[in-house]
Amino acid sequence: MDLNNISLGEDETELNGGGVAYDLIFENIYYSGKDNNLQLIIDYGDMNFTKRRLVHTLSQCEIYEPEPDDNNNSPDDDDDHDSSSSKPDIPPPTPNIIVSTYDYGGGNVTAAGNFTLTMTLMNTSKRVNVDNVVMKLSVPEAFTLTSSSNTFYIERIAKRSSVERTVNLSVKPNADAISHPIKVSFTYESVINDERKQFSAEQDISIPVSQLDRFSLNPVEMPSEIYVGEDSSIEATFVNKGKSTVYNVTAEITGNLSQPGQRQFIGNVESGKEESADFLIGALEAGTISGEVVISYEDANMNVNELRSPFTTTAVSFEMPAPDPGLDVMNPDDIGEAPPEPWYQKIPVWGWTTGGVTAIILLSFAAKAMRRHRELKLLEDSDEDF
Repeated sequence: MDLNNISLGEDETELNGGGVAYDLIFENIYYSGKDNNLQLIIDYGDMNFTKRRLVHTLSQCEIYEPEPDDNNNSPDDDDDHDSSSSKPDIPPPTPNIIVSTYDYGGGNVTAAGNFTLTMTLMNTSKRVNVDNVVMKLSVPEAFTLTSSSNTFYIERIAKRSSVERTVNLSVKPNADAISHPIKVSFTYESVINDERKQFSAEQDISIPVSQLDRFSLNPVEMPSEIYVGEDSSIEATFVNKGKSTVYNVTAEITGNLSQPGQRQFIGNVESGKEESADFLIGALEAGTISGEVVISYEDANMNVNELRSPFTTTAVSFEMPAPDPGLDVMNPDDIGEAPPEPWYQKIPVWGWTTGGVTAIILLSFAAKAMRRHRELKLLEDSDEDF
């Protein structure tokens, strides 16, 4: 179409207020200019009327940017040193599709939860479009696609242009607290030098997962009272109800105690395990004793957290009870004479020894006499039998 000389007689429309109006329709136009301004110059063919220049900006046009060659020369530059009359046609670089940006809500996605993944897909080529694009997602075992399949179709992505695609995913409750890769693969086509060619591309994106923090500290049981100067033992128990291990667990007790600075390093606590820490509490003076048991730890994503359990008890002084004024105090002068000693307490030790020996001798003689009497009795019985 020759835009420099257009006959508008057939499209002329007379206006009621005078003058004429024309409809200009351009079809199948290939834009190759260096700006996006359309200029319309009206020449009346009469010296008495000056030419009119109308300028309209076409926002749909993409400005042509020629790529330099290996010598950093523009393809439109004249090369006076080139002895050849023509140059070979070099095909443009292979177009690529990349995930230029992606968003899943920021931070970490939580196990047993849902999240939305938004991806920006970009055609990196400055010279050719890509079409018939098929995108496929390969999700890890920890994720599940919801409300969609893992394959998406995109009709066309213009050169240096982008499109967005959104998918909904859910995280399994037992997902490990690590970064999980999602593989994004593309197959697409592009027309280069009047020939349609097929291409493919692949890219990984990572989604970090965090497990629910279910590490808990049980309430500390305290005695209602403690005595000044005496130490009492208390126990703090904590359990990991989550799916992942907690690390570098440390137990500490604070407060107005007589043993400040008590601290214990527990280490790692695996899922489903319970641990405990023992502390001594004491007081230097009577009054209210208050403080906290503090458990610090790191989760699977190395975030430092704390658990606190406050406590309160009362310290009392230990004193001897005062005598009851209703009881009479015994006067030494009122104490009577002691009762006489029994007769056997008056016998000296040597007397008990001599008497014991005498009794043994007498018992020995008595035993011999009884044996002699039995022997004689047996002899008499024998004589009678004969």
